[in-house]
Amino acid sequence: MKKVVAVFAAAAVLAAAVASQDLDPFAALGDIAPTLDKPGDYRGGDVFIRASARRDRLVVVEIPIDGRGRAGRYEVESHNRVTQGAGADLITRDGKVPGYSAVPEGFPEGTHRVTGVTARTDKFGPYSIGTDAEGLVDAYRVTKEDGKVVSSEYAGKVRDYGYSIHSNRGTPFESSRSWGCIIVREADCRRLARTLRADRAAGGDQYVVAGR
Repeated sequence: MKKVVAVFAAAAVLAAAVASQDLDPFAALGDIAPTLDKPGDYRGGDVFIRASARRDRLVVVEIPIDGRGRAGRYEVESHNRVTQGAGADLITRDGKVPGYSAVPEGFPEGTHRVTGVTARTDKFGPYSIGTDAEGLVDAYRVTKEDGKVVSSEYAGKVRDYGYSIHSNRGTPFESSRSWGCIIVREADCRRLARTLRADRAAGGDQYVVAGR
């Protein structure tokens, strides 16, 4: 495992760290990846997904597996429009909490590990890219009848988990919403999944770096 010691790396710092090498393996990396202890720590092939402050663009940087050559880079359009009101499931580290709902917040800022890439056949497919991102939401104890909330009681601020990157099948990208997850188009979701799965198979680590 590599140790992340800062959220963003300055391009000048990375350039200086590899000045002695004939070929710069971090060319075009810019400030997308956190600084690691040693330039050599990048070897093994890591993937960094940089989410813009508005979460409307993802920049994907692939560190070469062998530490040579230029880093791969591509961009994906995204959005982080959340639903209104206390209609989201409350999800803790242990999973969904029955009898509670939450007011969704946007995808949390910071550097988060990718925890898995799961194929899905439901409306959240074709893949769900899970992260260890942690949010803070307003939670409510709720009573439902026929699937509708008939009463609620404010339960305070609660740590919320389950933030991922996925698509919304059956709903146009331009009008879709989420409970805090970053939404991408299906074709882009497949591309992200291929990139991440290949890197995981090679023993690399993957991160989502979300700006403020």
